[in-house]
Amino acid sequence: MQSTRFPISFWGPISYYQQYFRSENPIFEVHETYKKQSLRNRAYLLCANGLFYINIPIVKPFGSKTISKDVLVDFSQNFQTIQWKSLQTAYHSSPFFEHYEHDLVPLFFSKKKFLLDHCLQSIEFTSQILQIPHSFQISESFHFNYEKDLLHTFNQKQENSSIKPYIQVYSDKLPFENDLSILDAIFNLGPLTRNLIC
Repeated sequence: MQSTRFPISFWGPISYYQQYFRSENPIFEVHETYKKQSLRNRAYLLCANGLFYINIPIVKPFGSKTISKDVLVDFSQNFQTIQWKSLQTAYHSSPFFEHYEHDLVPLFFSKKKFLLDHCLQSIEFTSQILQIPHSFQISESFHFNYEKDLLHTFNQKQENSSIKPYIQVYSDKLPFENDLSILDAIFNLGPLTRNLIC
């Protein structure tokens, strides 16, 4: 069985989930030195004015040598309320926001201490609501011998031609934005998001 290494991701892009659900044995790398301003704590979405992102503010207890599993969430900032209001404003008129809203509130207001836990929650939620059971592993140490290594594959916002265009909530006035967070697909397509990633 081929192992594929992934970075952790907070509501990662559609291409991330394509690779994840197609992988036989996905392993989340939690022993890498944490990479700031990346999909590890940031998700790109779409509002009436164009692209925006939500992110989890973090604390690195060991400075620049902090590894992903040790990154803490900075609850001194009121980011959760701001994030949720941004999502409501951007997606309230999308076809499926109200359908998933009730289940998402506890995730977005979670008080889990570590960033890793928030990332795993988003992945497990996506798997559950799309009804794609998929197991994963967490790395036990950092090493380089993976059959497939995607640790540095996903940029903050990458153009990925394998994403089939779909109707986004602002399609009447904005061009299609490629490879946004999986949340954009879920709010616009609901269960049909499976067709993009499987």
